[in-house]
Amino acid sequence: MESKKSNHYLYVLILILIVVIIVLLVRKDEAIKNSQQDDETAQKFDYSDDLKQIENYREVLKKNPKDYETILKLAHLYQDTGQLEKSIEYYRIYLEKFPDNADARIDLGVSYYQMAFEDESKKTEYFSKAISEMEEALKYNPKHQLGHFNLGIVNLQSGNMEVSRKWFKECIALNPNNQIAQKAMEILQQHIMNPVK
Repeated sequence: MESKKSNHYLYVLILILIVVIIVLLVRKDEAIKNSQQDDETAQKFDYSDDLKQIENYREVLKKNPKDYETILKLAHLYQDTGQLEKSIEYYRIYLEKFPDNADARIDLGVSYYQMAFEDESKKTEYFSKAISEMEEALKYNPKHQLGHFNLGIVNLQSGNMEVSRKWFKECIALNPNNQIAQKAMEILQQHIMNPVK
């Protein structure tokens, strides 16, 4: 019984790590694409220390509270540093202005997903909010592969196996050759489909 519980916690940690790694990889790709636009901004801030960077962004917002690009960066940083309540707050501020930004909405869902493991008493509520935000994101961008993948993960953790399977299959169908699809295939085979031995 104890071994089964330990395996469950290990499994949960592995899934959280997979989601965080994929989110970071997607952000890294976006950062590379936008690097020319961000050269001036990069010179203003010290990226070596996340906490200092957060303070720098907060100073920028004191001078210009409507700097939505900085609000989004701050939301990402709060998420990356595990300050999930603050990340949720800043994603919400950003999404009030840009409700159709599917990437930001998926990231908000990821913050809710991570909160479910910080506050076990509200796990069901946070899973529900994560699913709701991610499904909303797909209304704006139905081909958002990471959104499909994350919905597979959250539903799997919620015990919704059939719904999880549906999201993973849709994720794979969008682009079967990339890393996200490969991870979805692995999870399907290992945890949902009961592979043939």
